[in-house]
Parts: sequence; C-alpha cells; structure tokens
Amino acid sequence: MVLEKDIWMKLPPDTIQVVSFAGLVGDGAPLIVSSDSSNSRVLHSDRSANSVGTSAKKSGFSHWLKAGNPFSLKLTYTSREGYNSSLINGAIDGEDDGDINNNFHGNKVTPKSKDANHVNGTNSVPEEENEDLLADFIDEDSQLPSRILKPNLQRNHSSHWNDDENTAHTGSSLCLLRSMDKYARLMQKLEIINVEFFKGICQLFEVFFYYVFETFGQQNSYTSGKASINSLNYRLKTALTKITQDCEEWIKPQLTSFSSSSPAYLTQGDVTPTSPPSHLPGTSFGLKERCTGADTISLVARIMHRSRTHLQSMLQQSNVVEDFYVQMVGSVPDLTEHIHRTTARLLLHINGYVDRISNAKWEVKELGLEHNGYVDLLLGEFKHYKTRLAHGGIYKEVQDLLLEYGVEIVAETLIEGLSRVKRCTDEGRALMSLDLQVLINGLQHFVTINVKPKLQIVETFTKAYYLPETEYVHWAAAHPEYSKSQIMGLVNLVATMKGWKRKTRLEVLEKIESAGV
Repeated sequence: MVLEKDIWMKLPPDTIQVVSFAGLVGDGAPLIVSSDSSNSRVLHSDRSANSVGTSAKKSGFSHWLKAGNPFSLKLTYTSREGYNSSLINGAIDGEDDGDINNNFHGNKVTPKSKDANHVNGTNSVPEEENEDLLADFIDEDSQLPSRILKPNLQRNHSSHWNDDENTAHTGSSLCLLRSMDKYARLMQKLEIINVEFFKGICQLFEVFFYYVFETFGQQNSYTSGKASINSLNYRLKTALTKITQDCEEWIKPQLTSFSSSSPAYLTQGDVTPTSPPSHLPGTSFGLKERCTGADTISLVARIMHRSRTHLQSMLQQSNVVEDFYVQMVGSVPDLTEHIHRTTARLLLHINGYVDRISNAKWEVKELGLEHNGYVDLLLGEFKHYKTRLAHGGIYKEVQDLLLEYGVEIVAETLIEGLSRVKRCTDEGRALMSLDLQVLINGLQHFVTINVKPKLQIVETFTKAYYLPETEYVHWAAAHPEYSKSQIMGLVNLVATMKGWKRKTRLEVLEKIESAGV
C-alpha cells in the first residue's frame, strides 16, 4: 500500500507544478461532454456529414494546421498569449475554457464560430508584432524572434498550487488526491450512481486520515494525568469512531501491521530526567516527518474545502456532502494539533519529573532563598528541547508552535507532580510558588511568547491549598482543566495537613465525585 511505503518526505515543488485536480476541484473546461442530447446530435451530425478534409478544417486543429507546431519556441510559454499549452490531467486552462464551454453548452455549434475562436486565443496581428519586439533572441534555425523558456504553469485556477502547497505534498497525498480526482470525474459522467463514487472519495480520505493519526498521533509514552486520558477532543474522537465504523475492513489489517512494526520508542515508559533511552533512533524522533505528516493532511483538507461547491453541485443529496465536511474535513485542525502536541511530548524528555516533583521535600518549617533542584534540571531539558527543534529542519513558525506546546506540557507535568504530594506545610506551598517563579523566568529566555499566562494554571492549583474546606466542591466545579485524580490528591493533602475530620473529607470527596468533575 502507498501509505505503508511512504517515507513522509516532501516532494520537490517542480513535481507538483505539473499536477492538477480539475475533476475534484471543478476548474477549467468540462471534463466530460455535456449529456445534452440536442448538442450531442448536432456534433454527431456535423462529423458524419463532412468529408475528412472538411472535418479537419472544422476541428480544433484547424488553426495549428495553418500555424504549425504549437510546441515551438515561438508559441510556447509566452507572457501574453491567450492559449495555455499546459494540458494537465485532461484539463484545459486559459482563455479557451470559455470558448469550449460555449461550444458544448450553446444552442448552436457552427464551424465558423469555432474556427474564429481557435485563432490562438484573442491575439491579433499587432499583438504578434509586439511579441516579436519583446523577443529575447533570434533563433538561428528559423530566424524568428523567440523567447527564453520560462514555464508559467501557475494560473489563477484553484487547482494550481501556491508556494506553500508546492512544498507540502508527499507521495501518498498525491496518490490520494489523484484517486479522489478520478472518482470525481466518474461522478460527473455517471450521474445516476454518483453518490457511490462520493462514498469512495469519503473512504479514501478517512483511511488517509486514520493512517496519519496512527502513524504520528501515538503518545503511549506519556502517562501522567489528564493529558494522556483526554488528549483527544470530542470532535477528533467522533471522527475516529466514524472512520472505524465506515472503513473497518481496511483499518483492521492496517492496525495489525502497524502494531507489529511500531518502533519501540512509541511504547516506552517514563524516561529518566537526565538520560533519555539510548536506543532511540537519533534525537529528533522523526521530527521532520511528523511535521510533514501534519502539513500534508492539512493540505489535503484545504483542497477538499475547494472542492466542496463542485461536489455539492453534482450531488442532489447535499446533506451527505455537508456531513462529510463537518465530521471529517472539519476535524483535520484537531488532528494536526494533536500530532504537534504528541511530537512535543516525545521530544521533551520530562515524564520522569512527575515523580521528582512529588518526592521533593515539601514539609519544611522555614522558607529559604533556594529553589528545588528539579527546576534547574527542567530548564536544562527545555533547552535541549529547543536545540532539537532548531536542528530538526522545520520552519520557524512550527518551532515556535512546538515551543509553546512544550511550555504547556511543563505546566501539566508540574500540576501532576504537585497533585501527588503527600505532605506539605504552608512554607512548602510558598516554596512551590518560588519554584514556579524561577521556572517562569528561566523559560522566558527560550520562547517568544509570554510564559506567565501558560503557567497560571499551576499557580491557581497551588493557591487552592489555602481554601476553606467548604469551598473545594465549588472550586473543583469551576476548574474543569484539572483532572479528577488531581483534585482528589489536592483534597487529601489539605485534609491531612489541616487535620480535617474523616467524615468531612469523605463528604467533600463524595460531592466532587458525584458532581462528575
């Protein structure tokens, strides 16, 4: 399968420039001759009634029989010609689109009008002379003014790519879009069963979506708290559930092969803070490939959004198209965010810090001027993380995004570690605030964003230690960003250190449990 053999490297831009998906997006001339019976009969009668010589004059080649080879230097890649010589995937670009549409859908098809419209677009003799004045050199063989070949394949059509899209395609995305383009062409030709072809487009997209998730969205190595449980938002969960139902026969074999060939680092446990596992293939965890996977699925989604109007025009059941775009294409941003967050978790080696934080000495009687040692180690790991990103061969914008996600992961790790603390005094809580302030100042040197709002969630959690016992149920309901286990840990710690009655603690925990926090 193409997906299994994809190395997730971006294709050269020159390769993408010659690709068009006019059937899918709906650009250019009609891909299939109109089914209008009267027009078909007129075309057929014209062809059968005329001799070979006459039909040659009436054909689309009549101009070229007079003008000569259309691929000569003089007629190719000029800046002001009306005819675009790049015929890609059967689509016809340029000004001839309107002429062909008129011929297929007009009331009459006359040889006279057809010949008139095929004289190299709308160029007249003076324009030909102007082109000669703009020539770059005189051809030695033909002694004619000629231009240097400068391919101008990118037009205003939406099926041609801009600079960003030229660098986002992989082999699998290209094969996927080509297959979807073929289905779209069949939808236009076989209108009676075009719904079935649209289902084929949906299944192709769903299989690609699921494979990208399975390849780059695994984060089994992260096992600390809420992030590992609720890392998928509702829309992404719904999309994946729908895919497993619609494409079960394709996904099950793929899951088997994926699980047997998954690299060991995807299923490893917590790593130690200072020494990442030595068996990892390098230090980037396939950073460039992961970013390419996210960019590719985003590109496919953008092209699908372009094709929405065209697909709806071919399908009478517009609700089918609407459901597909809302449930599947609309969840692509959630998938790309999940991939980037997973990449950040795999690159930032701080899972072991949960135990370091929880096992630190928080039951202190006096607050000193020194912060805990894990803070310096944590800043060192983040510095290494930034270095990995800088040397990973990815865009600066993606680096900044991954750094931002890294700061959020640091905040999650701190909360999870602090929620597991068993004993802590008031001075210990003050020490937590000191550690947090030192960490904020240190992280600010590595990122361009303001770090303090990202770590505000940690400060709110530490300050909850000072709440009265009657406020914890309301506080838990007002802060859904914390997991139930984290809130339970906080309540148990406060109850132990503040000397709550056992009945009071059980009542508070029961109310929090029943509230569904």
